[in-house]
Amino acid sequence: MVSFEVNPFSLSDTSFEISGTVGGLSLTSVDGLVIPVNDLTENIEIMLPRLSAPQEDRSLLNLGNYSALQVNVTSANTSLVIHLETEQDIPLILYVGYGYHPNETNYDTKAHLPLKKNTGDKSNTWVLSPEELIFGEGTYYLRMEQDMEMDSTTNSDLTIAVTSFVSQCVFWDELQGNWNSYGCHVGPKTTLSSTQCLCNHLTFFGSTFFVMPNTIDVSKTVELFGTFVDNPVVVTTVGCIFLVYVLVAIWARRKDIQDDAKVKITVLEDNDPFAQYRYLVTVFTGHRRGAATTSKVTLTLYGLEGESEPHHLTDADTLVFERGGVDVFLLCTLFPLGELQRIRLWHDNSGDSPSWYVNRVLVHDLAEDQKWYFLCNSWLAIDVGECVLDKVFPVATEQDMKQFR
Repeated sequence: MVSFEVNPFSLSDTSFEISGTVGGLSLTSVDGLVIPVNDLTENIEIMLPRLSAPQEDRSLLNLGNYSALQVNVTSANTSLVIHLETEQDIPLILYVGYGYHPNETNYDTKAHLPLKKNTGDKSNTWVLSPEELIFGEGTYYLRMEQDMEMDSTTNSDLTIAVTSFVSQCVFWDELQGNWNSYGCHVGPKTTLSSTQCLCNHLTFFGSTFFVMPNTIDVSKTVELFGTFVDNPVVVTTVGCIFLVYVLVAIWARRKDIQDDAKVKITVLEDNDPFAQYRYLVTVFTGHRRGAATTSKVTLTLYGLEGESEPHHLTDADTLVFERGGVDVFLLCTLFPLGELQRIRLWHDNSGDSPSWYVNRVLVHDLAEDQKWYFLCNSWLAIDVGECVLDKVFPVATEQDMKQFR
């Protein structure tokens, strides 16, 4: 068994920023040969201390005001360690939400935390593994409530001191010449001063460690307004910003309502009365100058099982294909077309402004609840772009959707 205060393999592999000591443990036979130890049924516990513990940054959560803690996870392979200090020993429920404040009915994952006090203090530690942080990197919100099923005594005024940090246990892979996390995970005895690694094999072990930045106790936000006499400028500025935010949100909501009112489903007049298989076609006109068109647009769908008749996308009561507009049409066929492969769009170049810039088209099979996207980003015009009025667009792949802007 050996121990190093610094990472002895720092020049060989820089992919992991090893913090704290590096420990090595191996078994040898009487003749000096190393005995391989792998895939144990019970984990081996390795404690890796840090020579200098980082400064503790605690946030206070009150069970009575539904406050939440925000943590920013910057690596998908690390474990989130939550260190709690409580005044009383009560069972808790931890709710985790990715990008939103969770509650008892809306959460991504939850854990029942029956508190078990450590000897000599009132602190407890829980570890959320990478498998439990299902969305990987990003902002998570943590909220705690008393588990009333385990303890019906109300403790709404209880304050919990929370410290959060991320850590990862790794081992030195002598065959690959790099650090690897396979077979190792962070244990519940991890603290700011040391990391507990639980591994099912023997080799050199190390750990990464990082105190989470931007931990926020949202319950303290309201306290700012109680200091108006001492900080009138700061409080007034925050109040003005909040007021502007509310006004902009109201304005944006009204605009959303107006936009929703503009969107309606137009049943195409040239649908065959005997056609019962329905497709919902949503056409997005671009925002470029002159993108709107006065032309009569025609669409044909092509699938593995056949193709539709050409359909004129018109509405006798409403203007369609305006700049930045979204138009929805109900297109019916005599039989299902199967997996859509492409669409064909063209127009007759009529009216005062015949040129048209089409952004994308969405086709929704209502029977199978399947959707296909066609990313166009093209002019259908005789004087702009490719100078064509008729064009075929293939169905978008997953890679196309990621690159589409």
